[in-house]
Amino acid sequence: MTFKTSEVKVVIGEESLEGLYSVLIAQVKYNRLKEVLDLKKALEEHGIKTVSPHLGPWPRDKYIFRNGRYFSAVESGNFGIGGAMIFAKDYMLAPITLPHSVGETTEETRDILCRAYGVSKVYFMPVQERVDHLDLYLLLLADINVLVSDSTYYTEHKLTVDALARAENLQLISVPNATVTIPSDPQSLLVNTYPVNSIDLLDDSGKLLVFTAKPDEESPLVKALANYKVKVIEVPFARQNLSHGSIRCKTNFVSIDYQF
Repeated sequence: MTFKTSEVKVVIGEESLEGLYSVLIAQVKYNRLKEVLDLKKALEEHGIKTVSPHLGPWPRDKYIFRNGRYFSAVESGNFGIGGAMIFAKDYMLAPITLPHSVGETTEETRDILCRAYGVSKVYFMPVQERVDHLDLYLLLLADINVLVSDSTYYTEHKLTVDALARAENLQLISVPNATVTIPSDPQSLLVNTYPVNSIDLLDDSGKLLVFTAKPDEESPLVKALANYKVKVIEVPFARQNLSHGSIRCKTNFVSIDYQF
């Protein structure tokens, strides 16, 4: 399910400048803050309102905003963690590990999720051990019927991903990891930018805007979505990527009139 730019504000995770006890730490924190400001600027240049409340560096983990309701990760348990869930209008994707922590059985968990989130179907998707955030592996662009999969994830779970694409009549696109170089001493670091960990919003003209981390080369999403009515906006995000997350992890949504 894709929000319209006129319906929501984007919540951006905060970056603290406390603890500047060395020049190196100060430089790292400055670079991380600059990336957050670059993201804020990119969103606002496309008419998207932003807000940065005190929700920590990764607001996606704090709650899920769905059908006008907010499901707190603290109050709702594991099924309130936004990075683990991916939504379309009438179905959702959830990690296959979820039934072990929400309901006693898979069917009970499916019923809980359907009632809570107003969907008719739940697809339980495989995840890597100890990393149950599906948004690191999959990007669902439901408004154009496209499912973008990380290529490594697709290779490992081809049958499950193909079955989902067939069931929901989705065009499946597999994209490779993209990397960005961070200058460092004694040698540079090569960091995964997590292309599928992106956010999408519909602008007033109906064009889909996708915000993704900028790699050294052009983002694989640019080429993958070239034939669709999509604009891919690349934002420098290397220091955030170093923390094993990207733009979707760093953001969340609230209604346009929500006041913190």
